[in-house]
Amino acid sequence: VRCALDAMSDFDTAWALTVCHHAAVAVRQLHSAGVAHQDVKPSNLLTFSEWLAKLGDLGRCSQRGTSAPHDREIVRGDPTYAPPELLYGRIDPDWSVRCQACDWYLLGSLILFIFTRTQTTAELIRRIPEGIRPDPLGEPFETALPYLVNAFDELCEDLEIQLEGVLATELVRHVRSLCNPDPAERGDPIQRRNGKNPYDLQRIISRLDVLAREARGGYLQKRPR
Repeated sequence: VRCALDAMSDFDTAWALTVCHHAAVAVRQLHSAGVAHQDVKPSNLLTFSEWLAKLGDLGRCSQRGTSAPHDREIVRGDPTYAPPELLYGRIDPDWSVRCQACDWYLLGSLILFIFTRTQTTAELIRRIPEGIRPDPLGEPFETALPYLVNAFDELCEDLEIQLEGVLATELVRHVRSLCNPDPAERGDPIQRRNGKNPYDLQRIISRLDVLAREARGGYLQKRPR
């Protein structure tokens, strides 16, 4: 997907929404089988045609109830894209929070990259004081979290400014639920409020599909500012 973006002379919003939709479908398919990808990033989203993308490289996956050698590692995928809690060494004992919430963050980061070429984790770290950035001998995650949340709010505000209208509103809402720096708040708030699985991506998948169709029909702005 990175190569496809580099080759574009004019950003295609419909294409971008379509490949984001395909990525979300792929993550949900893995989750429905009790598998977490843990390395969702631009170089692992493969484009096969103008309107088809698939998620590749399952070498860092974890499966609920089984053990793999890399499961002993705190960061199982590329640390450049890892959610902040893992960079601070925080490992939740709940597999869903540890692994599926990680995939939510990575998916949201991928969406941000496709639309803005912004690397979410690097941006969050850049926006917090140097003294509380991830360091084995530094501050714990709980101390850094309020700063990360504030940095994330600023990043989402920047996204709303960069994009336009309905697209900005929709994407920011989804990115907020996908990439919340607090893993306890990451996920679908409606599902969580109703006591259901907060890491079910179906609502986001449905909205990305609708947005992609509207963009192909000319109902959305064709490109970011």
